[in-house]
Parts: sequence; C-alpha cells; structure tokens
Amino acid sequence: VSSYAYASSGVTEGDLLYPVKTGIETVEGSFKRTPEAQARFRARMMDRRFREVGYRLRHHKPLRPGDMAMLAKYMNMSVDELKALKYDDAGRELAKTELKLKLTNSLTTLRPH
Repeated sequence: VSSYAYASSGVTEGDLLYPVKTGIETVEGSFKRTPEAQARFRARMMDRRFREVGYRLRHHKPLRPGDMAMLAKYMNMSVDELKALKYDDAGRELAKTELKLKLTNSLTTLRPH
C-alpha cells in the first residue's frame, strides 16, 4: 500500500493515502544532504505535484485551492496567467514545457562551475 501511495500520481491531496505519500517524501527529503541533492529532490517533488494536478485535470476532479498557487509559484507565473492557459492539450503541453525549463534553470544555477 505504501509503495502505491508513494509512486502513484493518482494519490492526490484529499485521498486517504496522501498522508502516507507525503510522509515518505518527508523522510526521503531528510536524507538529501548536499545542496545539489536537495535541489534535485525539490525538483522531483515539484514534478510530482505537477503530475498530481494533471491527474486531477485529466480525471475531471476539482482542483484544490492551493493547486493553482503552487503551480504558479513553480512556474514563476501569476495565478491569473496560469488560469489563462486553456486546459486542453496545447495548454497542458505549454505548462509542462515552461515548468521543465524553470526546473532546468534552477538546477543549472546550483551546479558547481
């Protein structure tokens, strides 16, 4: 059960197993000691939250109040700009591309030169 909760993008906030998922993530994050390991972990968690929101959208589940704010923060956009994206395939692809670019830029700045 805990493996499913941890790995599934279908386990989202409000689900019975969500506290199991986030608890495992908290423990995993506590073992990330170097700045680069911490940055990679945060990037992976951002991707995971993004996938959870995508799952909710694909399955016509309502977004949670913090979903839009979280995505806007990770994508360095305002909530209004994010809401302006259509929830069609093109809008989702644009959002995914922008998020990946943002994550790549974040990781690049943390790498030693």
